[in-house]
Amino acid sequence: MLSRRSYTKEQKNVILAVICFLCIGGTAILLAGWLSGNTKRGVETLTAASRPVTELMEPPRLETHTEAASQEDREQAWIRADQEFHTWKQFSAPSGERMQQAATQKAALENKTAFYAAVVPAMLSAQETDNPVCSPLSAYWASLVLAEAAPDKAVLSDALCLRYSGDHTFQMQGADALWRSNYVDSQMTRCGLETSLWLGHDTGIEQELLSALSESYHIDVFRTKKGADIRSDVQAWLLEHSGSAPEDIPAEALREGSLVSTVRLNARFQKQAGTQVDGVFHGADGDKPCTFDRSESLYAEYFSREKFRAACLELELLTSSGKLWFILPEEGVSPEELLREEELYGVFGGEQGQIVHRTLTMPSFRSAALFDATGALESQVFRNGWGGQTAAYLQALDLEVDPFGCNAPDAGTLVYSEAAPEAPEVDFVLDRPFLYAATSSEGDILFFGIIHQV
Repeated sequence: MLSRRSYTKEQKNVILAVICFLCIGGTAILLAGWLSGNTKRGVETLTAASRPVTELMEPPRLETHTEAASQEDREQAWIRADQEFHTWKQFSAPSGERMQQAATQKAALENKTAFYAAVVPAMLSAQETDNPVCSPLSAYWASLVLAEAAPDKAVLSDALCLRYSGDHTFQMQGADALWRSNYVDSQMTRCGLETSLWLGHDTGIEQELLSALSESYHIDVFRTKKGADIRSDVQAWLLEHSGSAPEDIPAEALREGSLVSTVRLNARFQKQAGTQVDGVFHGADGDKPCTFDRSESLYAEYFSREKFRAACLELELLTSSGKLWFILPEEGVSPEELLREEELYGVFGGEQGQIVHRTLTMPSFRSAALFDATGALESQVFRNGWGGQTAAYLQALDLEVDPFGCNAPDAGTLVYSEAAPEAPEVDFVLDRPFLYAATSSEGDILFFGIIHQV
């Protein structure tokens, strides 16, 4: 028979004290954790934007192809991984949904050239910096979002073809198709529209609108806590979704109801610069010694117009090809003057250029901006403001271009061979102020900027 162990009075008191200490300590730890999670952050998360591309199944990753040891085998592994991702992306959605997206995407993107020509000059002129930058596609996207949130669906300008078709489901499908068409998250390339809405602590929002913003427009929605300074929260969000964030966001930049957008672009050039040469950049602030990167292409697209010349570098010429365009105004034409030429935006809209044997000489540069684009949209897109849930529209952008690409990861070098066509030779030297534009695989303008000084 087992005998029950007996304890002295002193032992019982010690055991009771230990139990009380553990209970009180555990409660205190849980309470401290709860308080920390609710006091350090100045916002309450209402939605986390859905990512339908990654919800359906886990995409293929590079790790399945990294056993090869040689450089050539690793390069081929990168190509296979990237192609697998895009094949997966294309067929991950149900066939009926893909057909709907194809049918609605054309209508959702209608007449964007006129939209870009209207808002780009307004957004760039709103910045007091040597190298202003904006995202035309993000502004277009924000216009769709603001129309969704506006009580009056007729606030949009007829001239820019952004009005509702009358079928709300059709509009949301078009928005979803636009987001998907510019979404890439493979080992070699990252690209995407990222948007967040920061509501006031007492701002009401209908569940139907909240669901639409999350599911069709892929927006993160947060509610500001009373009296909270949310600058650090916005900064953390930008860092997570774009890879960079302003070191110090001015307090006056954020208001209750701010719509904050950014664009993530991380892609290498198909063919990296071959040589470096020393030269002088004749900038707006005077001449500056500079090291230029020179690349040669035997089969390149080139535009020559009355007021400008344009050339591009291919970004990852796989299934997710994009382009980085360089536009050089002719002597006597300022970049700001060129912005108002609608002919300029036709270059990005699918016009066929001349095929040449081109040598491109460019400087490395960086453009970063956090600016209020509210006035640009109000003056060019909306009638009498937009109302609804949003009080301000801010863009936060950061693009760095070097011989490897746009914010490019250091992941080896892909080398492509070219046939040598019979084509005229063109020497394209960017040694004075120029414009640039980064376009996605769909031809949408992700970034547009001016470089006055390097």
